[in-house]
Amino acid sequence: MPDSLANTEQVRTIVETAGKAAADAAIREFVSTHPHFGPPPVKAEIPPPLKWAAIIISAVLTMGISGAAAWGVKTLNDLQLTVTRIDERQQQDTTGKQVDELKARVAALESYHRERNAR
Repeated sequence: MPDSLANTEQVRTIVETAGKAAADAAIREFVSTHPHFGPPPVKAEIPPPLKWAAIIISAVLTMGISGAAAWGVKTLNDLQLTVTRIDERQQQDTTGKQVDELKARVAALESYHRERNAR
């Protein structure tokens, strides 16, 4: 049977289809045994509005935490100043009591000496 143009085209189509199927099977087998040569895994894309919401929420949380830290530092500083003032007042009160006590002792000694000299 002589080769006709139709027979050649039909054979080419059949061979190309079979070759493509064989190549696909060989590639699949190679990739299954060597996964690092395969296509990268599909990454889930995060929608832009969700990204913006996350940025805004993280900024608000950052400002809140830093504000709370600043408030804590200021409060502790004020507390330290208050305790220092209370301590100073207590020391002054003690000094005043000691002076009053010394004045009373001096007055008692003076009255004793006056009575002694008066005799």
